[in-house]
Amino acid sequence: MAKILHISAHMGGGVGKVISDLATDDTKNNHSIIILEKPKKTHFMEKCIKSGIDVKVAPLQEETENFLCFADIVILHWWNHPLMYEFLSVFPTCNVRLILWCHISGCTYPFLPYNFLKKFHKVFFTSQCSYHNKYWSHAQREEMQKKATLVYGLGKLEHMQPKKNYSAKGEIIVGYLGTLTKSKLHPQFVNACYNILQQNSQIKFVLVGDKKTGQWIEDESRKLGIAERIELKGYCQNVNECLLEFDIFGYPLNPYHFGTTENSILEAMSAGLPVILMNQRTEQYIIDNDIDGLLSDDLTQYEKNILFLSKSENDRKRIGKQAAQNVHIKFDFSKNRQQFNDVVEQVLHMRATPVCFSNAIGSVAFDWFMHGLNEDDKTYFEHIMCETDESKKTDAINKCPDIFLEKTKSSIPHFVFCYPKDKKLVSLKNIFSIGTAHDKTI
Repeated sequence: MAKILHISAHMGGGVGKVISDLATDDTKNNHSIIILEKPKKTHFMEKCIKSGIDVKVAPLQEETENFLCFADIVILHWWNHPLMYEFLSVFPTCNVRLILWCHISGCTYPFLPYNFLKKFHKVFFTSQCSYHNKYWSHAQREEMQKKATLVYGLGKLEHMQPKKNYSAKGEIIVGYLGTLTKSKLHPQFVNACYNILQQNSQIKFVLVGDKKTGQWIEDESRKLGIAERIELKGYCQNVNECLLEFDIFGYPLNPYHFGTTENSILEAMSAGLPVILMNQRTEQYIIDNDIDGLLSDDLTQYEKNILFLSKSENDRKRIGKQAAQNVHIKFDFSKNRQQFNDVVEQVLHMRATPVCFSNAIGSVAFDWFMHGLNEDDKTYFEHIMCETDESKKTDAINKCPDIFLEKTKSSIPHFVFCYPKDKKLVSLKNIFSIGTAHDKTI
């Protein structure tokens, strides 16, 4: 039985479900958990504690070192959270066996540098797209084929009850469940809704998620005169019940999004919904087009796919039922757990070594922010900070991807919130005239 220590910035959202479901279900290994910040939502943490799992919140350095030295294997849950950098910058010098569980694709922002991955004995990727990072060399991609294993960031889906009735109740409900920010949803989402409604006014869009982050959707829909056809419901207590109210699951994500396993899609499929996605890095590895979902090469095709399914109950039923069946084959929790255990067994036979991260991530907060940038993004920000022509600077600022301007999501304000004394970070925030994050949970 291996003693496994999980280290995560927090246990909210998808990562909390992943860790808690795995740790409480595993009878082969002994799990313990360190989280770096006090949780705002404690459901997953409490689930672990009730199962006898030791969970420490923001422990002192000496206590952390004791945990590390006691563990056979340390698993670092990674999505570029600012607080994780500070933790790694003072990482104890004891001998460890390290696995990186990467919960982002690493292909956009936040970028996953190859030199960082080299620090770990093994790597878990949560999407096949991570193997094909265009910013790595051919040799580096080949090395990652050997070093990394696909272990999805998913929890159990068995509790989801599938849809039985595919007949529409007067209007067609196109639902979405997840983050409502522009960095997650396609920035032209509301325009797409408008175009769809011009051809079928019986469609209604229902979005489940934080209403505050969806304010831009309300504002834009009001300007286009379609506010009555787009409903923001806020958080949903019972995900299954909520999904069963939908006829179609529309999930058009930002082309720059960093997601991987996308549990919202898996839950929708498990509930027997026909899902419509963009044909992008992550999404193309989740569904098979026209079998258990529909892929859209662009927003125009996305609109056509919505209209197609809105008019065809038979196709909604055909794709939805296939989705409910396939998701439990493709994303079976027990198979995923076995993949996890197989790598744990391999790592147990590797030599524990001391690890220093500062030569890979840098030593100050601004370095840590830059560490998560790919070559193109680094060039962009270096140009912004050096540009003296105000007109050119304004043009460049207007082209900044939304992810960098969010309140959280490892954005500039998020880093400044965590490290307000870093002058370069503050200067960068001021260039974009953006406020500082007030909620640092992604």
